[in-house]
Amino acid sequence: MSENKKDLNLYFDDMGPDQVVVGGPYQAFVSATFGIGVNFSWEGYLRWTYVEQAAALKLQKKMLEEQGISGDQISKMISDQRNELIVKTRDRSSKYGKLIAEYVKPPKNFKKYEELSKTRTSELIIKSAGKTNKFINGVATSFTYIGHSLILVDISFSMFFIADAVEASNYRAVAGESGRLAGSLVGGVLGAEAGCGTAAMFVSPSVTVPIVGVPATALACILGGAAGGVAGSYMGGEVGNSMGITLYDYYTYSQWV
Repeated sequence: MSENKKDLNLYFDDMGPDQVVVGGPYQAFVSATFGIGVNFSWEGYLRWTYVEQAAALKLQKKMLEEQGISGDQISKMISDQRNELIVKTRDRSSKYGKLIAEYVKPPKNFKKYEELSKTRTSELIIKSAGKTNKFINGVATSFTYIGHSLILVDISFSMFFIADAVEASNYRAVAGESGRLAGSLVGGVLGAEAGCGTAAMFVSPSVTVPIVGVPATALACILGGAAGGVAGSYMGGEVGNSMGITLYDYYTYSQWV
């Protein structure tokens, strides 16, 4: 084994002079974080597009006025577009992201124009259509930074492992690492959904408490989802790694008749 390899004992479990299997604490880190990193990044991106589109809704006002459309008609159009935007954004979200959104604002709380017009002027309806929840915006921004950072670190580690394994002609390790990333992604998504639902279930009786009830349940969903995502990502990564190696061994060493 080369001096360079000896310096990498933290990263590798040695299985003989020509058989190096990627292992160590860094691989456990990749297993535990890649899935949740991708999940967080996607939810952050969706929230960003939602905020931008919501802000653009009220910009239509002047253009519609120039077309001779009345203020009441404009406010109804924009109000309906806002509700449609919420539904479409949630449909594109993961189940984890959708659960968070529905704890913060259940579909039954969507107010249609007919209800809003009883207590608000057309101007206020248009203005409110461009506003978004600052708490959720902040969470989504955090998701974006955390998710991007985890993906960058995880991919960097994985590429290092794969490149070193290829250099050693250890394609078995390459297969295992590829399986690890795929399994971590699937496990992270499923784990986040399960963790969110479980944590929120225990806190959900507080939903009826004024002011703090809904945010508490949403926060439980966020934290439970993060924990579940890490656990699911780790288990999925380990299963994926084993499956990758097993498939490689099967197709490499099987005797076809």
